[in-house]
Amino acid sequence: MFKRIKKTLKRLYWLGFGLGLFLVFSGLSIVVQPERVRGSVVGDSLGSQTLLNLGKFDDSGSFNLPVQVAQILGASTISWTAGQRPVDALPTGIWDSAFKIGQLSPAQINPLQNMAAAGLDNFGYIKNMSIASLVKGIPNLANLDISSVPAIANLITAAIGNGIPAPTITSGKSVIPATKIGQLLHIPGWQSMTLGSNGNNLSSLAASSIPGLANTPIGNFPEALSNPASLFPGLPEMPIMTMPGFNLPAGYQTGIVDAIRTKEPVFRKVISGSQETPNANCPNANCNHLEIQGLENPLLNGAQIVDGDTQMVSGGSGFLKMVAGGIQKAGMQPYGESIQEVYHSFNAQAGKLKRSWYFNYCSRGWIDLGCTPHVFGPIPIGGLQEGVTTPLLLGNISIPVTASSLPSVPSLPTAPSLPTAPSLPSLPSLPSIPTIPTFDLGKLNSNILTALPTANSDDITTLLATNSTAIDPTTSQKYPPAEIVKMTIEQLISGAGAPSGNAVILALGVTIDDIVSQVKTLYVQ
Repeated sequence: MFKRIKKTLKRLYWLGFGLGLFLVFSGLSIVVQPERVRGSVVGDSLGSQTLLNLGKFDDSGSFNLPVQVAQILGASTISWTAGQRPVDALPTGIWDSAFKIGQLSPAQINPLQNMAAAGLDNFGYIKNMSIASLVKGIPNLANLDISSVPAIANLITAAIGNGIPAPTITSGKSVIPATKIGQLLHIPGWQSMTLGSNGNNLSSLAASSIPGLANTPIGNFPEALSNPASLFPGLPEMPIMTMPGFNLPAGYQTGIVDAIRTKEPVFRKVISGSQETPNANCPNANCNHLEIQGLENPLLNGAQIVDGDTQMVSGGSGFLKMVAGGIQKAGMQPYGESIQEVYHSFNAQAGKLKRSWYFNYCSRGWIDLGCTPHVFGPIPIGGLQEGVTTPLLLGNISIPVTASSLPSVPSLPTAPSLPTAPSLPSLPSLPSIPTIPTFDLGKLNSNILTALPTANSDDITTLLATNSTAIDPTTSQKYPPAEIVKMTIEQLISGAGAPSGNAVILALGVTIDDIVSQVKTLYVQ
């Protein structure tokens, strides 16, 4: 009967325990795998986002670039004016740094484009391209006849019409006209001549008139990425989500605006900052910030994002960190380190704020120059209203956790008390181990000497000291006092172990036990 009750109670306990675990892991699955929730946020925020429909610049700005970067981008200064579109102002090298669009060919950018029907003049970057850059991007052109590529043949005709000497080469003792495109690369002035110079009209030519252009990545052409994105047909309209370098960080978080606060120190649960300065507290009393409520992660509740207008943080890396002094506005990086999303222009009374993107530029060639801070902006991407549940993509962030911010986990059911097992019979008490007394070696020595007048006093002292520290091999303990005395007397009588080697003779009829009994009263506790 007792076993049956015990078995039933155990089943109930494990059933409750399993139910508790189910509830816990069901809750955790919402936090750990909220793909449907987060996927909809990504789709809403980026599904139709292109370079073309990014907001226009609110303010004018410019930055001087180091020589090493200027040589790559083909520009020593990047500048823009208020109201200008980013696709018209920023060099494509900035977008390439963020989204790797230099890997795309014209056919990949716009798969529906018919290169045979498209006019070459629509490819603005070709108009600004030098002959040397064109050949470097499409090496096979060097072996073609000049006459087989109308864009180059017409350029030569236009240049000669403007008084520029025809390109010639020396063959033996003769000077003859250049016939191969590759020969132009060795004639001063011609390798750097751009295809649209000298009034060369490209409008009558098809894009297919340049062999290989359709399938050549635009980043293969030196100088091409110094052109704005608007000069690459189809690139401004290409969804950012489909660009090769666009990647959402693993484990990205989402939330909504809970409250807008102004002029307060911010240090409790900050999730904003930069790649170099994450979770950047803003200790002064003039920090605007917004508080977030997590869409699927309760740890985000109360998290704070600081206003980029009131906080600057460290940004950039390597040699390029020197641009703009190595600082940038505080913000978030929901799409990876290439984009800094900044919240700014807080209006506490109206409960509104604005959001903008800032880009950086990274040079990761055979010499790694690092990255500039995120200073190319602001590019407006919209605003937020307090109380409106607009989902925000926050990225893979570090959430400072305090004990009070941890979500409560449902308590597991308490195991029922099992019947008490019958008591075991009491074991009989073991006899107490007698305490081994200590003794006064000085008095013991005197009394042994009284009982054995012929013994050597030094021998008694030495033997007592040795025997009192000896270990009994049968018990692994020190010998008891009576045994020590007996051992000492035996050694004195036999002479064995005595330093002097002298043997002591007992009086007739006196035994060793008699001597031990005579001195035992000297044992002291």
